[in-house]
Amino acid sequence: MTLGDIVTFNPSTVAEIRLNYTRYSQPSYTNGDGFNPSKLGLPSLASAHYIFPRFFFNAFGTQNGTVTSLGATTQTPGTAPFNSDDIFIDVIKTFKLHTMKFGMDGRKFQKGNFTFGNSGGLYNFDNGFTSAFGADTYAATGSDLAGFLLGTPSSASYDYNSHAVANQTYLGLFAQDDWRVRTDLTLNVGLRVDKDFSPNEREGTAVSGFDFVDANPYGAAAMAAYSANPNSTLTAANFKVLGGLTFNSAGNTKISNFTSTMVSPRIGFAYSPALLGKSTVVRGGFGIFVIPIFPFNNGIQQQGFSQTTQAPIVPYAPPTANGAGTLANPFPNGITPPSGSSLGLGTFVGQAVNFLDPNIKNGYSERWHLGLQHQFFKSWLGEVFYEGSTGRRLPINESPNFVQRQYETTASNPGLSASVTNPFYGILPNGGSLNSGKTVALTQLLQTYPEFGTLTEYNVPAGSSIFHALDLHVEHRTGYGLSILANYQWSKLLEAVTFLNNSDPKPEYRISQYDHSTHAVIGVSYALPYGRGRHFGATIPRYLDLPLGGWNIASSWFYQQGAPLTFGNLTPTGQALNYNPRQATEFGNASTTCPSFNINAFANSVSTTSTSVCKNGNGGTQPSNNIRTFASQYSNLRADALNDWDASLLKNFNFTDSSYLQFRFEGFNVINRPVFSGPNLTATSSAFGQITGTQNSNRIVQLGARLVF
Repeated sequence: MTLGDIVTFNPSTVAEIRLNYTRYSQPSYTNGDGFNPSKLGLPSLASAHYIFPRFFFNAFGTQNGTVTSLGATTQTPGTAPFNSDDIFIDVIKTFKLHTMKFGMDGRKFQKGNFTFGNSGGLYNFDNGFTSAFGADTYAATGSDLAGFLLGTPSSASYDYNSHAVANQTYLGLFAQDDWRVRTDLTLNVGLRVDKDFSPNEREGTAVSGFDFVDANPYGAAAMAAYSANPNSTLTAANFKVLGGLTFNSAGNTKISNFTSTMVSPRIGFAYSPALLGKSTVVRGGFGIFVIPIFPFNNGIQQQGFSQTTQAPIVPYAPPTANGAGTLANPFPNGITPPSGSSLGLGTFVGQAVNFLDPNIKNGYSERWHLGLQHQFFKSWLGEVFYEGSTGRRLPINESPNFVQRQYETTASNPGLSASVTNPFYGILPNGGSLNSGKTVALTQLLQTYPEFGTLTEYNVPAGSSIFHALDLHVEHRTGYGLSILANYQWSKLLEAVTFLNNSDPKPEYRISQYDHSTHAVIGVSYALPYGRGRHFGATIPRYLDLPLGGWNIASSWFYQQGAPLTFGNLTPTGQALNYNPRQATEFGNASTTCPSFNINAFANSVSTTSTSVCKNGNGGTQPSNNIRTFASQYSNLRADALNDWDASLLKNFNFTDSSYLQFRFEGFNVINRPVFSGPNLTATSSAFGQITGTQNSNRIVQLGARLVF
């Protein structure tokens, strides 16, 4: 809903005010929403939101053949309302040779989030119990439906999820002056102030960051267990258990601290020098533009405030009436209540956690432009200009839980993945496999925060980019229906937005995945100059105009250099790559395709020579547990270029001066040129190096009609 008004105070002063309220909701409900599972005879359990329970039959391929589940299967029920309140005030004042503009832009965002999860229970059934006889099992026997009828699930869980309501406020102030210095010179000067205020979660039930330095509450027990059985790679003195999640509270509801207030100047000019006959304009400008912070794009993190309870099921154990783990009593100890923030740094240990950077700063872009536009021969217009930009403090994601750098080299070391005694066994509540497994991969213990799974820190202001481009533009129009348009751009975009190794101190500086260095477009349209209202035959009778008048032809050609290939963790051998992005032809029989490059240029490729031309990959192994040095993208290694020609023929049948029927005959990708996809870059695949797909469509020819009246 929008309300607005424009007020004219006097002939030189005008003001506009707009108020807007937007509500957007994403409800995702199932047919079983609000259904209490106790109506099915299941025990009555506390629930944040009742829904019909989910039953999965996991042996259906050989057992019942048709029934795979009961209840919602793929849909995740929940709701996510979003509110936005906006106010915009703009005042324009003209004074002599100045046109001044100033105002404010205020916004308040509110996002709710409530995912129900399996709040009615999730029950899996297979043929495990019914195929067991004593200590033996017989895979070809038993039935998941029989297990369902007996009430013996193979596993079961129950979710109790929290909800969240988060708020964020933004304020922008701006002022600008367009100054007509002379008839041939105009200056534009502006200033904008942007402030994103720190977001909060009003219930005090959200993660607010991660403590990287303090000892974890479970650290002492884990270090003692490790000291009793250390590994030679990691001494007991070097095994540290640090860190943990931090939380907001009812008294301090912030979930991140936005520390930046951005002041953004802008300046520009347009100059038409008299020496060049008023047919030339020189334009230029510079400005800083702020990137808004959207803290809720990755959701509202609430680890610890939602809880999943697992049923204590012993595989193949004979059930007893109302026994633990049966449908009659799946959770004999009740539902484990969420710990919230009561465990402090010990919350969600053993699991993957996500959190916002606790001190987010606005990213921003510096942009500049300088160009010359000239009109010549009356109907021709030419333009050449240079433009550039930088991106600073771009928001990226970091993974601070990595194998510490002193334990890795540039060489592959699969031995670091060996199983060792698990010092966390039995001491991490709800710690998943890290709590229940007696052994663990050594790489887990070599990590900076070994008591956690993957850590992801969102919106870290550590990214950057730089862009340069030279643009050429030519345009030609005549009074005879001919129009020509041509654009050419040479550009380069470099970026540092991802890490080559998680342990690297800064992101990898590389050619961007969005870099298309060469870009060209030529378009031609021609309205044949014969027919009513055209240069020739403007007054011919309508019966002649119907077949001979109203014809138009058009054609366009588009070229764009392909995007850089993205390589994984590979080890070059020094052999020539000999990459050909259009090597996608089949060689020999229909099942053999030549790789697009010499796959033996990488040490981890295993190949055989099938012919004198093709070397097909037989799969291989990629380096592991190493410090990667081979870059992820290279400017000279790209996917196939887009090279497309389209054409059309149009015929208008005029009824009156303003109404006509138009028939269209159009062809896309007229020469039927395929644009091949990039090659398979998975070294363990037998298709390594092969190009097996296309990015574009085959030639398309279509007929159409359009009535205009």
